[in-house]
Amino acid sequence: MADRYFVNIEPIEPSGVVLTIEALPRLLIFGDTSEQALRWAREAVGFYLRETSRIDRPIVELVRRESTGRSASALAEPRLTAAA
Repeated sequence: MADRYFVNIEPIEPSGVVLTIEALPRLLIFGDTSEQALRWAREAVGFYLRETSRIDRPIVELVRRESTGRSASALAEPRLTAAA
């Protein structure tokens, strides 16, 4: 069974994207394209899971959220989220 993580991808100036993972709010991943950022995010979450759960090859599913329209500077600010 795959571990599912929700991600947000936003464009940044002058080019590229920044990806955030809701479950890992301190992790920012930058890429030239969305596909590149998603690839690096899968690797980052895989490394995290190997370190925290002793799973050799975790299966990671990234689910993209709709764009929030926020600027990259807003993404860098700390955010508090309430559990549903």
